[in-house]
Amino acid sequence: FPVDSWHTLISTDGGQTIENCQVVRAEKTSDDTLVVLRTDRSMEWLSDRRVIRAQLTLNRTEGLKVPYNALLDYDEETGRASLMLVIKGVARKCRVQVNAYDSSFAIVASVEGEEHQPTESAILVVNPESIEEGEFIGS
Repeated sequence: FPVDSWHTLISTDGGQTIENCQVVRAEKTSDDTLVVLRTDRSMEWLSDRRVIRAQLTLNRTEGLKVPYNALLDYDEETGRASLMLVIKGVARKCRVQVNAYDSSFAIVASVEGEEHQPTESAILVVNPESIEEGEFIGS
């Protein structure tokens, strides 16, 4: 946590988000790290708590969040994979760039020149190994 870096803090207890938190101080001990953040946001909802559980966003990745299981043919070297989309009732494959992933989800972006592009409103096949490209699924 570099001093003067900016992060977003999300309370896991209540779901409140505090954006634009600036690191004032960071100290690493053997197993833990103490991070002191500064913000200009209203913090009254924290005043009666001694401890809060929160997630600290270290970095942000732009793209479409999809289940990791929905990826096909992932190539770690190039960062490319395929997704199976339902277009007019038919399963269609499209290549995507994988920007980030963990064991549950991946953040992907469309690849220029692909005939089919994933969008926020796209219908995604989450178990693509159970279906063939071009197979009619239904409308």
